[in-house]
Amino acid sequence: MVTVLSASYIINSVNEEKQSRLVEMLLVSVRPLALILGKIFGMMGYILLVLILCVLGSEVSGLVMGSIVGAERYQKLNFFDLDIIGKFGAGYAILLIFLIILAILVFGLISGVAGSACVKQEDMQTANGSVMVILFIGYMGSVILAALDGTIPSFVFTIGSIVPPFSFFLAPMFYIMKRIPLWAFLVSILVQLLTLGFLFMLAAKTYRKLILNDGKKLKLVEIFKLMRK
Repeated sequence: MVTVLSASYIINSVNEEKQSRLVEMLLVSVRPLALILGKIFGMMGYILLVLILCVLGSEVSGLVMGSIVGAERYQKLNFFDLDIIGKFGAGYAILLIFLIILAILVFGLISGVAGSACVKQEDMQTANGSVMVILFIGYMGSVILAALDGTIPSFVFTIGSIVPPFSFFLAPMFYIMKRIPLWAFLVSILVQLLTLGFLFMLAAKTYRKLILNDGKKLKLVEIFKLMRK
């Protein structure tokens, strides 16, 4: 849900600035990569604030309901389970947050490039759809693999935990569950960082040209060609 909300917001924001010509004024004083990263980090801050408020609201409502229905049922009523810190240690919680931020950055950069490639308002639906397909392939593939746990060879989990976009969803869960070895988890993080680095380069070299383009909508191959110019 976090990545879906982030992707939709970034695509809409980029497209609105492009259609209103506001981006032409912004690019006078702001670098293109800084512009797109500002949207991503702004969305991350917004999501973090919403999650904090949700956790606080859940705790308060749980305490109130616990006093009404009893402390034993209070645990069942509490929506947010923070036991990951107690069960696995603070290190796992910090690692999980780092990987979530990494995933948001990756899908945020993809969304920014996709949004900047839009020429008309109607193109925004196609851009949204393309990013959602990548997201749900990774997510649903992870769900299916998790459901098949115990019925398929373990190396399938290892491969799925390394290959994007599945790795963004699978690697943290399977490492905590001891389904993949440490080396596979480290390789997964390395691949994710390399993916992020490639997308940084792609956005840095193409974002300005794409955001100022008001001609035909460019295909993915043409976007990669812009990166080499």
